[in-house]
Parts: sequence; structure tokens; C-alpha cells
Amino acid sequence: MQRYALCVALIASAAAAHAQKVKVDWDRATDFTRFNTYKWTKIPSPRTPTPEIEKLIYSVVDTQLEYKGLKKVENGEPDLYVGYSVTLGEPKKQTAAAPVADSSSWQTGSSWSAQNPSDESARKGTLNIDIAEVKKNLLVWRGSVVAEVGDSMNDARVKISKGVSKAFAQYPPPAK
Repeated sequence: MQRYALCVALIASAAAAHAQKVKVDWDRATDFTRFNTYKWTKIPSPRTPTPEIEKLIYSVVDTQLEYKGLKKVENGEPDLYVGYSVTLGEPKKQTAAAPVADSSSWQTGSSWSAQNPSDESARKGTLNIDIAEVKKNLLVWRGSVVAEVGDSMNDARVKISKGVSKAFAQYPPPAK
């Protein structure tokens, strides 16, 4: 029985080592109860996700904000602007040469990492969700999700959904 408990503990700690990291920060002087509406805005991003990933980010964030009582507006001035940015870190070691951009008429997909699937190193991706107060043009909340970048759309869907949900569990932040 003790061996079983030890195995479960080791498996749980190994899974935690590969888990996403979610951080949230906010402007402590902001009264979040004043905000009722939001609109998406583009934020310059080092990486542009595929249209499918972008649609997923919008959908997951919209669901979270709606659940929190905020209404998305298409016209007029909202209380908040919401935007996102994505960054990708490079793998620690590469076991295959990266494709040469001019040598092929094919574009590399967003999951191309120029490494073998069995390579132990992994790329870390960061998704930042920023919320800014329109009237003050001030960032008031940021949720950051850091996770290993997977090779499948299903993997991305799961990681984005879970990470954004964890971040918005802390929205709105506690009252001053």
C-alpha cells in the first residue's frame, strides 16, 4: 500500500512539473465594479496565431467575461478594451535543422518546431490577456498563461481553455 501511495505521489508531482503556470496582476487602485462592457482591440504581438487559435482565444475569453457579467459591444465606447498577445520561446536544443524559408513553396505551420517529437526539450508559449480601462487608457488587469506548446489543435484547445479559465478565476480581483 505504501508503494502505491508513493507511485501516485510521484506521478502527481511529474504531472505538476509539466502543468501550466498562470499569473494574474491588476491595478490595485481600480474599482472593477464600475465596468459593464468591453470591446476587443488588437495588440501588437510577436507571434500571430492561426485563425483557428485566434478564434479559440476570442471564444474562451468572451465566455469568461460573459460569465463575469460583462457584455461585449461592437458599436459605441465600451468601459474596457480586451486584447491578447502571444510569444513563443525557442526550444533548448534542436535535433533537426530548421527549414530554410526560400527552399520550399510550403509555409511551416504554427506547430512546426524543427525538432523530433521525442526531443526532451519543449517550447514554452505565453498567452497574455490584457484588459484596459478605456477612459484612462490604462491597463487594469493582465492574465498570463505559460505552457508547453503542443503539436495538435486539440492540445492547444485544452491548454488555452484551462489556462484562461484559471486566470479569470481571479477576475474581478478582490475589492480594495
